[in-house]
Amino acid sequence: MLNAVAAHFQGHEQSYSDKNYEVASAFFGAKSLLLAQPGAARPSDDTIANDQGTVQFHLIGQTTDDPAYSGIMKENQDNLLAIGGLIHDYMHTHHPKVDAEKLDINTWTNVVGNIPDLSMGGQKQKGYSKKFAGTSVSATFLSLIAKAIVTDGASLLTDFESFLTEMGNLTFSANSKSQ
Repeated sequence: MLNAVAAHFQGHEQSYSDKNYEVASAFFGAKSLLLAQPGAARPSDDTIANDQGTVQFHLIGQTTDDPAYSGIMKENQDNLLAIGGLIHDYMHTHHPKVDAEKLDINTWTNVVGNIPDLSMGGQKQKGYSKKFAGTSVSATFLSLIAKAIVTDGASLLTDFESFLTEMGNLTFSANSKSQ
């Protein structure tokens, strides 16, 4: 009986996976991705970032000395980089200008939601939006970049965590009204 249940679950999981790959293929393949074409030009700086600020970087620094896990960690790193490249190429192809639509979280959620097999089950989205003036964000971000350059390959997880904490503090203290 247990084998029948396991086989049923495996069949369900495979059909779920096949369906998601078909959806992903239709989504990402509907328009030829620019960077995937032979002889594609390197994207210009204004398509990657502007004064509104989009920046992509990968922080993959976890390593293990255990040979049983090092291969898995390397494969996961490669997969994450490939997924990031696919998302970047899709955004570069379908949203070549950095504008409000390209910076909209719903645009990104839609793209990431079409990558197959990231998870099984529904997605929930929560949001918070608050605008504030000042240079604190850029100064804090530049501080993170400066630490990255100075440390030359050292683990940046702690620095990135403190950067996110500072961003959260700035965001929530900008207009601290009780709700």
